[in-house]
Amino acid sequence: TEYTIPDSVTTLKGNIFDGCTTLQSVTIPDSVTTIDRNTFANCPNINTFSGKYASIDGRSLIMDGTLIIFAPKDLSHYTIQDGVTAIGEGAFYGCSELQSITFPDSVTAIGNSAFEKCNAIRNLEIPSSITTIGNRAFYECGILDNITIANGVTYVGEKAFAGFFGKLN
Repeated sequence: TEYTIPDSVTTLKGNIFDGCTTLQSVTIPDSVTTIDRNTFANCPNINTFSGKYASIDGRSLIMDGTLIIFAPKDLSHYTIQDGVTAIGEGAFYGCSELQSITFPDSVTAIGNSAFEKCNAIRNLEIPSSITTIGNRAFYECGILDNITIANGVTYVGEKAFAGFFGKLN
């Protein structure tokens, strides 16, 4: 259930932990310089990251200001750590328990597929600090029925809100 990446590892490439359903906690050593977005794909029981790149609350990995991976287990609401400037591609992909998200004013971009298939999100507030919403960012968010987008967004990617039939403010 717990795994510490060895100090000799510098890169976490591809889907190396894909489908590790018993994995709950991961420690990233200082030697790691690269983590692919799919490294922990289909690991729904991760609830803690520690070590290099771990957020203050241990629920996400942040590299160079970009939140790249989220630990979804048992969270229905998540407040992104202040100082994060972007939500990376697929960072929250398929987080089926996530019902709401709060963005700090430091976030300026939401990457492609960042919240794709997060089908428990009902209401969404995009603050004025966010200027870019990537392709398929909120694609197939099944029960999303209210979106508020503040002035500031200058780019909305292809199919960013595909499947949305609710109220847009």
